[in-house]
Amino acid sequence: MAEALFSKSARGYNREQVDAFLLELNRNFAEKEKELDARIRELSSALADTEARLKEAEEGKAALEKELAELQASIGQRMLQADARAEEILANARKQAQEEGERLIAETRKGCAVIGQAVAEFTTRLNTVTAEMNKTEKLLDLALEDVKRKAGIRKA
Repeated sequence: MAEALFSKSARGYNREQVDAFLLELNRNFAEKEKELDARIRELSSALADTEARLKEAEEGKAALEKELAELQASIGQRMLQADARAEEILANARKQAQEEGERLIAETRKGCAVIGQAVAEFTTRLNTVTAEMNKTEKLLDLALEDVKRKAGIRKA
């Protein structure tokens, strides 16, 4: 605003000039007040919009945090279930391996018993055959001596 210069009158400043200045000052003040009120309304509206977006963002954040917590709980539960299932599978595998091992050992023992019995029978037969061969050898030796003796008598 321009600097006001008033002319002097007999009792101070010129009243008309002062009144005109005050009127102009009042108009300028009223315009500035309207401008400021409009700006305040704009800023208030922007603030309300920003607060609404912030509230929405906070609600969205809360919903996401809740969903995250639910997912974490679900994942934790699934991990526990997976661990339990893995333990169950391992226990079943160990049991099956134990049973299969015991079955194989039993079959092997049966096989060894059959082989042992076959070896015993073979040994008995071998001993019998050996004894028969020894008898036959003695008989052949006796027969050979008899043949030699008889052949010797004929020569003499």
